[in-house]
Amino acid sequence: MTSIYVCSGNLTRDATLNTTKSGMKVCGFSVAVNVGYGDNQAAHFVDCSIWAKRGETLAPMLKKGTAVIVSGEMKMETYPKKDGTEGTALRLNVDTFDFQQRSKENSGNSVGNPQTYGQAAELTDDIPDLGVPS
Repeated sequence: MTSIYVCSGNLTRDATLNTTKSGMKVCGFSVAVNVGYGDNQAAHFVDCSIWAKRGETLAPMLKKGTAVIVSGEMKMETYPKKDGTEGTALRLNVDTFDFQQRSKENSGNSVGNPQTYGQAAELTDDIPDLGVPS
C-alpha cells in the first residue's frame, strides 16, 4: 500500500536539474509548508524530486518563492553527513504538480488561483434544483 502526501507552499530556492549515473534527469527543489496556527505556527520543509522529461521541462520555471501544490510518495533516504555519520531525510517523489497564484487580496499563507476558485464558486449558483432532498 502506498501513502500519498499532498502539500502546498512556496519554493525555498531555485530548482536544480541533475543527471544520475544512469543518465536520468532529476529536478530537485524544496517547498516550505506552513502548519499550525496562532502561537503554534511552524514551517516544514519538504524536499521534492521530479524525474525525467517532466523534471527537465519544469526546472527552469521553478524559482524561489513560486507557490505550488505537489503530491506523491514519500521516501526515506540516507546520506553521509560531514561528521562521518549517516543522516536520513524524507523526499517526496512528485506525481502531480500544479502552479498556484496568490490573490492580491490575500497575501498571507493561503495559496490558490483566485480565478479558478472564483469561477467554481459562481458555477454552483447555476446548478438547477432537481427536487432532491438534501
